[in-house]
Amino acid sequence: MIIQDIKNVELGLWYVDTSCNNHMSEMKSSFSFLNEDIQSTVSFGDCCRVKVMGKGDIKIKTKNGFVETISNELYVLDLRNNLLSVGQL
Repeated sequence: MIIQDIKNVELGLWYVDTSCNNHMSEMKSSFSFLNEDIQSTVSFGDCCRVKVMGKGDIKIKTKNGFVETISNELYVLDLRNNLLSVGQL
């Protein structure tokens, strides 16, 4: 479980999540490709449900300078942090 002060959220930060089924991000500008025709909902451990507004690819720069593509990333509007699913990796 992560608790974070909303005022101090660092943009572009990614959390590796062992209980998350899909990669997710709320930063639309981060997507190098986004299919907004794909829409659904996801639910979280606290039983809240949020809308998925698309699915696509995000390019990230790793610590060693490589650019990697994260595929099948869900675009979720109400997400506070970017999530990487261990199962999907």
